[in-house]
Amino acid sequence: MNPDFLRNVLLRYMLLLGAMLAIFPCSRVFSQAVEVAKSSVTYVADDEKSTLGIGFRLVDGRDVNGVEAQTVEGGESVPATWEGWTNENRVPCAWMVVVDISTPSRKTTISKCREAVKAFIGELSEKDSMAIYALARDLDERSDFRPAAEAEELQAAADSLQPAGDASLTTLIYRNLLEGVKKLEGQSEKRRALLVFSDGKDETTNEVEQVKDRDQLIAAARKAGVVIHTIGYAESSDDQKFFTGLIAMSEETEGLHAAAKVKGKDLPEGYLGLVHAVMGGAGKVHLDLSGLVAADAPGNVLLSL
Repeated sequence: MNPDFLRNVLLRYMLLLGAMLAIFPCSRVFSQAVEVAKSSVTYVADDEKSTLGIGFRLVDGRDVNGVEAQTVEGGESVPATWEGWTNENRVPCAWMVVVDISTPSRKTTISKCREAVKAFIGELSEKDSMAIYALARDLDERSDFRPAAEAEELQAAADSLQPAGDASLTTLIYRNLLEGVKKLEGQSEKRRALLVFSDGKDETTNEVEQVKDRDQLIAAARKAGVVIHTIGYAESSDDQKFFTGLIAMSEETEGLHAAAKVKGKDLPEGYLGLVHAVMGGAGKVHLDLSGLVAADAPGNVLLSL
């Protein structure tokens, strides 16, 4: 076996996966491709055993029951096994929850946000940590990062989320969330996420600066490997037009966006559980590439989940 050639085969495969992530469902019937979070992909190659392990998370949190692999050219079957990350194998995540409490009149909305945060705390994995911040004009720390075992302290911090501030003060969502990304960078967990509850109204007066701030936030989050999940809370149907920035933050960082109902402020059923699942779940594919280590071996492999 030529280790250098094996590395070349692995490298060609990894480049394809990183560029395309051509992963499609086979164990369950879906009409669209399973979406892999590209920033979460990791590789562990073993030259001696001619194996490659590819770890990743799925953006949509779907269950994976098995995996199939074949060469792109020729359709030759490649031995593959699936190792799911569930329960004790769940990947630790550092969560920073940010609740927009600006505008004192939004009492019902803030109350529903508070309920959602407390429910979210109840679903934390024992390996996770979480911090809670309020957002009015500036970020206001209600709890620094605490392990899930300190749920009681986190619940008390959530209870402190009350409508506050002066409606006339400017709320700079993007600039403040950029500070949140910087705080998450210092966390040791393998995965890091912002969970944002907001009406989406960034009040930077200059529209050009507003777009610049949003793009800077997204770029910083992508560089730091921070996923931004957002929940939009509108006081009227017309206010949902302000969710554009929230949606962009989530889509560009491989996060999820949801909109609470305008009437009642309830979240889509199962949303909080799904957010937990996409950050801690998925798993690793183990490929036996010994059959590809030959002079004419194709370097691209297609995975089907």
